[in-house]
Amino acid sequence: MRSKDYTNLRDKTIFDFCTDEELIKNGFGHIVEDKEEFIRYAKKHPETNAWFYIQISEEVLHDDTLADAVEEAFSDITIPRYE
Repeated sequence: MRSKDYTNLRDKTIFDFCTDEELIKNGFGHIVEDKEEFIRYAKKHPETNAWFYIQISEEVLHDDTLADAVEEAFSDITIPRYE
């Protein structure tokens, strides 16, 4: 894990918390072919960015604190596939 600074989540992406190697090693269900394009997309689409955070908090990092921070930071939007 790179960081546990869960402030300003809308300005960050999963790569602020995980390395590529951690994502691959832990079976993250998505392959990122172009990291910079992924970062641009995630910042442009906060609902998708939040969903990726939830996924890595549960599947890769096993960090409930990150999931809670995501719920708070993105409370004004609907996170796809997350109830």
